[in-house]
Amino acid sequence: MGQKTNPIGFRLIRNKKWRSKWYANKQEFGTLLVEDKKIREYLMKKPQCQGTSQIKIRRMSEKIE
Repeated sequence: MGQKTNPIGFRLIRNKKWRSKWYANKQEFGTLLVEDKKIREYLMKKPQCQGTSQIKIRRMSEKIE
């Protein structure tokens, strides 16, 4: 018998566009997640970003794009 795959999880991974792209170990994950939320909240309060529908964050080592 073959392995069963959850159809919802399978579709979610293929169709979802992630707002953040980064990897972290267990110790850093929570801190980086909170930092992403704070960055988004800060930018959405700025008048220049009022019409922005989404903010994408990509981390590479110590650099944030």
